[in-house]
Amino acid sequence: MLAVNAPTVVLASAQTKFLGPVVVGDRVEAEAAVDRTDGRKRWVKVVVRRAGAPVFEGEFLAVVPDQHILDR
Repeated sequence: MLAVNAPTVVLASAQTKFLGPVVVGDRVEAEAAVDRTDGRKRWVKVVVRRAGAPVFEGEFLAVVPDQHILDR
């Protein structure tokens, strides 16, 4: 949601892969970027790394509505 950088973002779908274990105390770094855009749709790719090695990958479909869903 932060990568989309819009006031209101709705998660429409997620495809994720867990590639390795993470335990309490591990330091992880996440990187997210909008991969493509089509109208209000944003596909966001995410990679999470532990010690430089990927432990999680995902592609998220986010939608940017005209207004907040509770304001309707």
